[in-house]
This record gives sequence, C-alpha cells and structure tokens, in this order.
Amino acid sequence: MKIHSTNGPTPARRGFTLVELLTVIVIISILAGLVTVAALSAIKGAKRATISSEITQLSMALQKYKDERGDYPPDFCGLNTTVYPTAVVTNMQTAILRHLRRAFPKYTPGVTTTSPKLTGWAGFQADVFAGSGNTLDVNNMTPDAALVFWLGGMPDTAGSAKLNSFSANPANPFALGGTRLPAYFEFDEVRLTRDATTNTYRYVPPHVTSPDGAVGAENVAPYVYFQARSKEYLIRRAAPAAAWIKTYQPTSIPGVGTACPYARENATPADFATVKWFEPEKFQIICCGLDGIYLNPAATIVATNPAHVRYVAEEQNNLTTEEDDNQASFTQGSLGDWSEGK
Repeated sequence: MKIHSTNGPTPARRGFTLVELLTVIVIISILAGLVTVAALSAIKGAKRATISSEITQLSMALQKYKDERGDYPPDFCGLNTTVYPTAVVTNMQTAILRHLRRAFPKYTPGVTTTSPKLTGWAGFQADVFAGSGNTLDVNNMTPDAALVFWLGGMPDTAGSAKLNSFSANPANPFALGGTRLPAYFEFDEVRLTRDATTNTYRYVPPHVTSPDGAVGAENVAPYVYFQARSKEYLIRRAAPAAAWIKTYQPTSIPGVGTACPYARENATPADFATVKWFEPEKFQIICCGLDGIYLNPAATIVATNPAHVRYVAEEQNNLTTEEDDNQASFTQGSLGDWSEGK
C-alpha cells in the first residue's frame, strides 16, 4: 500500500527587501557612529587625565622645592629689556637674587669669575653660563624655561637635552660636573626641548601636537609656569601704579598664541588691586590643551590694562575656543569643564 505524505512542498524563504537591508545598514552605521564618538571621547578624556596627572606631579615638585628652599622659584618674567623699562628689569633681577640668597644661602654670585670679578646679577649670569658649558644665559629665561631650570637643574653638557640637576657644592650650585643633588622632577627627555635661539629648555605636555602640523616636540607649546608675588600675577615697578600682566608667547613656535595666568571672575576694574587670582599665594601652571594653542594668536593682550586679565568664571561662557581646552594647576580637566561646573 502506497503511503502519501501529507506535508506539502516547503515554501521558499522570503529574502530581505531592499528597504529592510537599507534599514539594517543605517542602524549599524548609527551604532558604529555612537561607538566611535564614545571611543573618541574616552580617548580624549584619557589624554586630558594624563596631562592633569603630570601637572599635579609638577605642582608637587614645586611644593617640595618651596619646602626645602623657602619659597617657590622665580618665573623669570620681566627680564626682557625690549619689553619692560630698565627699572622693571632691575626690580625683577633684584627679586631673583633675593630668592637665591634664601634658596642657596652659601652661594655668592660671581664665584666663577676672577678678572673682572663680577657680582650680583652679572655674577649669577656668569656662573650659570659657565656651568652650562657656555650656552645658557639667564637673561634669556622665560616662564617655560623657569619650570625646567628650577626643577631639573643644569644641562648635562653643552647643548644637551638631558638635565643634570644642581651641583652639591653649596658655594656654587650651578657648577659643571661633580656630585649632583637629586632633581625635583624627572623630565621625559623625549619631551624636553631646547630653544635653538636662546638655548633655554622647555617641557611639552604629552599627546599635544603643533597647531600647524609641524613634526617634533620643539614645535609644541610647552608648559608655562607663573609665580605669584604679593598675591598677584603682575610685574611691577617700585611704584605700585605701574604694572604689567605676566604673559608668555614663544616666538619660535608660530600659531600657539599667548599664555597668561587666570583670575576667578570678570576682571573689569579700574585698577589691578581688585583682581581675584587663582592661587594668589602659590603659582599657576598653564597647558595649551590638546589643540596646542593657549589663546587665539590674533588676540591682543594689553598687559597694562586690568580689563585684559583672562578669567575663568563658573557658568559664564567667557572662554575663547582656544582657551576652552586649556588645562591648569588650579583645575581638574579643562578650563571649559571648570567654567561649566563639571
């Protein structure tokens, strides 16, 4: 007896329509985009965290210097004779010499000179010049170089990007060779660069590139150190009425703008006396942020005008695009995050 199957033919499986395929592709693209955005945001956050961590380490090194030497080191602002009057330059030189007497009490400037015997600022200049293998002139020091000089010490050899701290000889801490003191901070030599024009040394933050795409750490905006004096970040004459905002613009690195210290609120007073600075009794370390720019290069800062003090205020959208991702020793994350209360 023949048995017939009751099952009919298996129906053909329906394929995806073009609309369905396009829908799936769009959904996958959206998900991939979300993942990419999240990943990029996470990467950027990790880079900023690395910079914040290094700024914290630099701040701790400055604090250790102060604990051992009696004060925070000078930032060398106000030494440029083409910018500031002679009286201002002399005033800043005197302040640095006063720091040397406190930090290195057994050192007398000019110890390396004989005929003629130099003293004071000229003696300090000669001692550092001799101790660096006749390359480093303190008259060329700037706020970026100050951070490296005081925390890392003298260059190992003439023209070297390696630092060798200060000499253990209390009579001449800037001497070349001999037993060395421990450095206050171990700088990554890959990111330690020498300005070929001034022979000064600067330190660039990690993960930051040149705004114009130039390759090499020497083309990246460095960390900048500003020391507070008399609870302000100003350069003054002996007369309080004359004052300049401390600023720094690396002339050998185009397109990075000007670095400057920050106040806590909108600074539009008639004079500098009412400006409320961040860290008025310590210092500020400024980083250009991941965009490699401190401030729009086209921006003009009139250093004698209190209204030109840069400020970071909570819940006020006062920062420029370039400043928004700057980082500093008085914040966690970027200045933009701080101003938005994050």
